[in-house]
Formats: sequence, C-alpha cells, structure tokens
Amino acid sequence: NDPPAQQKKEIDDKIKAMRKRHEAAAKSMIAGELMLLRLDCAVVQSRHREESGYAAFDTVLAAFPEGTPLYETAGFLERTHIQICVRHPVSVVRYFCVKGRR
Repeated sequence: NDPPAQQKKEIDDKIKAMRKRHEAAAKSMIAGELMLLRLDCAVVQSRHREESGYAAFDTVLAAFPEGTPLYETAGFLERTHIQICVRHPVSVVRYFCVKGRR
C-alpha cells in the first residue's frame, strides 16, 4: 500500500465530506467588502491538524482568479485577488492598509 497515495485519498475523502456538510459555505459569500471563504479555511485547518503527522506550516498564499477579463486580451480579471492564510497570528510581523480603503 502506497502511503502518499493513501494519504491523498484520505485528504480527498475529508474534503468531499466537508463539502457535503458545508455545501452553502463552498460558495464565496460577500458581506460588504469582506470575502468569507469558510470552506477554504476548513480545508487548510483539517489538512494540518497536529495529529495528522504532516509537517506543519504557518502561512499559505494563493491567487484566486475571479470575474471577467478587464479588457478583451487581458490576463487580469475583475475580482482576481490574493488570499493569505496565517495559522498563528504571532507570525504576522506587520501589515499595511491602502489609504482610502477599509
């Protein structure tokens, strides 16, 4: 039995189970300008629970292309954004806010 293949299957099964339980959360919801992506958070946390035996990490960064192209040949989409998941707030050294935005 191939351990990495078995681990991948277990992770895939967990994700499928979470999707069933949290079907409504699988879709992005907009509350003002705050994007709530509960399923993404659940997947990251489930994948790296301490008892899983996987090497832990503190931060994950990913791009999410969303929306329609800004112009006909654009590689940029209207709502493309970057999400950063920091599992331990003490890891945040500093941050900044763009003037005029909340």
